[in-house]
Order: sequence, then structure tokens, then C-alpha cells
Amino acid sequence: MPEDSTTTIRPEIINYYAHGYEEADRFAADTASAASMLEFVRIQELLRPWLPPPPAAILDVGGGPGAHARWLMDDGYTVHLVDPVPKHIDQARARGIEASFGDARHLDTPDHTYDAVLLLGPLYHLTERAERIRALNEAARAARPGALVAVAAMNRYSHFLDQAVKHTLANSDVHGVIASTMHGGVYDRPGLGFTTSYFHTAADFRDELTTAGLHTAALHGTEGPGYWILKTIEKRANIRIAIDSAEFASALAAARLADGQQDLLAVTAHLLAITHTADGMPQPQGIKSDG
Repeated sequence: MPEDSTTTIRPEIINYYAHGYEEADRFAADTASAASMLEFVRIQELLRPWLPPPPAAILDVGGGPGAHARWLMDDGYTVHLVDPVPKHIDQARARGIEASFGDARHLDTPDHTYDAVLLLGPLYHLTERAERIRALNEAARAARPGALVAVAAMNRYSHFLDQAVKHTLANSDVHGVIASTMHGGVYDRPGLGFTTSYFHTAADFRDELTTAGLHTAALHGTEGPGYWILKTIEKRANIRIAIDSAEFASALAAARLADGQQDLLAVTAHLLAITHTADGMPQPQGIKSDG
């Protein structure tokens, strides 16, 4: 894909990641919060049972600076990353990752090329349902028949819970923005520490996956309810919680215990769907399908 492909992405989103937020710090061991590390650890433990054996070829769509691509490469996989933010491409290449510019809705990838496709970020910033379906269709097209397509979404209520942690909901302006996001899913107003985005309910996430022809084998609440406890401690006490601490271990245990409880999907920060492009993907040992 040509390196001016950023023209298809809303400029405020590109600007946010280029100048307003350092994505490379989110999962970095020396800078990440415990809440972010909980997400990182959980994504690894949820994906690994479903991945094909290395050195299978994986496409990481919207992979940012390459946090997931890097551990996948360390596990022995062949990974290609695409992202619409020039800064992210440079950062990924500096980590030894094969990376190119790309838009999740228009992948410059031949049909049925990859043994697994990850879509762990693009749906966050596609506010129109048709755009999200197109991105899902493109991921399915790039995957081999029956291959894993792992898709992440932001939970509809995560922005509300985040502002509750920050003690901002009594502010009438914040209250109005959050109420609107909770109702329709779209956040398109600056000022609350994020950029234009979309927040899914579990039901509309499942519906979009089905519409795109993807078969859902499992739908996980990535971080579970303990995520907000970690954020509250770090935010209010202004400390970093170590990942070898009792607090982190408890939050991780809570995420694992909550997993599979559909009512608790509403209190996680992110949803992770394990899908495949056709019937017949093997069921990993110890994981049950939720349909």
C-alpha cells in the first residue's frame, strides 16, 4: 500500500497517535501501567491456544508499534504488520518487525494468504458500522480458509468506567458526553483523553462478526473487573503496581474467573473475539465454544 494511505484515516486519529499519545509506552515493561499489562498478558494467554504452530504467517492489522508482533516473532511466527500511522511503522521497523502502511478497510494483501489475522485495534476508531464490516471482511479475505481471525473491540461501558475512576462524572459536560457514548457507542468529542472512537456492546460485536461471515468460537472479556481496581489504585495513589504483586495476581485471577460469564462482559475494558473464516477450526483443549 502506498505510504500516503493515511489520507483515508480521519486526521484527528492520526494526530492523536502521532502527537498526543505514545502508543509504544502502553505495553512497555518500564512504562506501562499494571492495567495495561493486564490487557497485554491476557491477550497472550487468550490467543496462544488458538494460534497455529510456528512458523505460521500472521498478519497484524493495525498493530501499532508492534507490541504483539514482537512477542509473536519471539514465539517463532512470521509476522507482517500494517498500520496507518507513520510513527508506528517507524517504531515497528526499529524493533525488527516487517511493517508497511495500510488501512484495515483496504488491505493490500492477496486473498487467503495468512494462517492467522489479528485485528486488535482498527475497530476502535471506525465509527460507522459499514466501515467496521468492511475491515472484518478484509481480515477474512486475507486469511486462509478456516484460519484464526482474532478481533478486539472496546467495551461500550469502558469509557464510563474510566471516567468513574477519574472522578469526573459529576461534571455536567463529561456526564453528557459519557451518556451519549453509552447510548450510541460513538465518541467524537475531544477533551476526555481519547480520540474519535466506537465502543461495542457484546451483542452488536457478535452481530457484526456474523454479518462479516466470521464464525465466533469464543468471546472473551479481556481484562475482567479487576482492571478497574488496578486503575483506581494507580490513579488515586499515584503509584505503579508491579506485575509480580498480589494486586496484579488478584486482578489476573479475577479476569480468568470472570471469563465465560456473559453478564460480566459489560465490566471489562476490551472484548476479544476468537473467530474463523469457515467451519472446522479445531477446538483448543480446555476452551469451550460460546457459539
